[in-house]
Amino acid sequence: RRAGGRVARLLLAPVNAQLRHPFVELSRAARLSPGLLGTSLLSLDAVHERWRAFAAERRLRAPGCALHFGSTDLVACYDTIDQREALAAVDAAL
Repeated sequence: RRAGGRVARLLLAPVNAQLRHPFVELSRAARLSPGLLGTSLLSLDAVHERWRAFAAERRLRAPGCALHFGSTDLVACYDTIDQREALAAVDAAL
């Protein structure tokens, strides 16, 4: 507390601002070594581009063949990641 009974507040930068530098560095690493990400895609544009290529190839190989899709819930997908191992992988990549 400050004098006069006022509470001091610690102002933190927004999460996106805090993650900007690591994101830029990881994006650069991914551009330089695409194999680091395996089949991961970092944007909706990348998903759309990959989907268009898949759909075009599929139409050529199996015209009229139906596609079936499933979905999954990714809400808690990062809860089981070993944080130390993930940090070590990022550190090694950079």
